[in-house]
Amino acid sequence: LDAPERWNCAKHKVAGYMSVTNVVTLDRPIESRAALSKAAAALQQHHPLLRARLVRRHEELAGHEVLLDCSLGGEVEVREYCDVDVAEAADQELHEPLEAEVCCFRLASCGLHLLVTYHHGFIDGISLMVILEDLLHLIDGQTPRSEALHGLLPPARRSEE
Repeated sequence: LDAPERWNCAKHKVAGYMSVTNVVTLDRPIESRAALSKAAAALQQHHPLLRARLVRRHEELAGHEVLLDCSLGGEVEVREYCDVDVAEAADQELHEPLEAEVCCFRLASCGLHLLVTYHHGFIDGISLMVILEDLLHLIDGQTPRSEALHGLLPPARRSEE
């Protein structure tokens, strides 16, 4: 990572600082939390970007600190907001940090809205549009239309642990 990306990733522990929450208005509510979780898992399998890992190397300590880790294929966190307005839900999503041990993004449903919260060190606006389109297709039981986002990331480097 270059200096700007390292700086962005280092700030991830401050709630909401490098997190972005997008609200998508749907034609109908998502069937269930389980359906959204299933779509999220399929989306993660389709896009290598969503299975990436960001680490900060500590040369003097000959080690590294994991900033965010999707490489293990852990479950994407999925939330459901039933008794709050979408603006409140979005505010809560934005100000709760993404956990380092889980993926770089989180999904939530709130009535006719889908909330996608992600770490900007992982996902940019262009990639998000592709990912969102695929997620909406998966929620509807269709296959993703896009090619997997392979070329937008530098080649993966394996680290010895």
